[in-house]
Amino acid sequence: MPSPPLNKLVVIGLGGMGASIARIAKTRGLARQIIGVDSDVHTRDLVRERGWVDLVWGAPNVQCGKADMIIVATPVSSVPSTLTLLSPWHEPGTVITEIAGVKSQIQSELTALPERMQAWIGGSHPLCGPERSGPLASRSDLFAGSPCLIVPYRRTARAVLPLLKNFWRQLGCHTFVHVTPSRHDQWMAHISHLPHVIAWALTQTTESASSKNTALKKMTGPSFRDATRVAASSPKLWAEIFRTNRRELRTAIEALRRELAQVSKRLNQSTPRDLIKWIEQASRCHGRFGS
Repeated sequence: MPSPPLNKLVVIGLGGMGASIARIAKTRGLARQIIGVDSDVHTRDLVRERGWVDLVWGAPNVQCGKADMIIVATPVSSVPSTLTLLSPWHEPGTVITEIAGVKSQIQSELTALPERMQAWIGGSHPLCGPERSGPLASRSDLFAGSPCLIVPYRRTARAVLPLLKNFWRQLGCHTFVHVTPSRHDQWMAHISHLPHVIAWALTQTTESASSKNTALKKMTGPSFRDATRVAASSPKLWAEIFRTNRRELRTAIEALRRELAQVSKRLNQSTPRDLIKWIEQASRCHGRFGS
């Protein structure tokens, strides 16, 4: 049985993720009124013209306090200041969630907020996202079948978690796991942040190789394109994510470095036995991931 729609949903930050949330919520009737907030006038004009929101503002205001749910879809560095801006207007019952790719820093910043407000804040992380940035990168099927992490903070009220889970389910997410902020950041370093590092590193090494033979750029096939798909992502956004989660990311990079060293060592062996064994083991591991 479908849940009744929210009276008012506010989405702050109308890039690829935020605009996708607004347009899907609008299409599926998940809220009687959807309000978008973005500082960029061209973004505001676009989402208004597309009909993805009912109202659009340049900045949060007192009316946010009347919302049933507020989604903060800004870069991780902007989340604390956005929450601080909302704090004078927040009213009990207004659920706030952010979708940043790093959570531990946000948890440490929440202590500056009133305790009554902290109880209504919970982290979310749907594991999907367009490679391109901006509202034109939004998709009506972005969340379909995607897993979603729900991240309770120290003072998050238990009642908030099922509300978040239900909202993301209505957007299309299907698998939900509750994790602590620190565990979230550990996981993301391996399954999200490191793959982005690899994509950019592979692109750079191939660019260096192609400088001696320009025809190489025309020869890339599906394996290269699949491995470097996320290299089209926003450099500014991902540099911020890398730096914010640098401790966990460095650990993941070192683990990868050790694996690559083992591959190089096996290449020098007289028989392919150990190399085959290594590939077979990795193939079995791959089958256990949700890819």
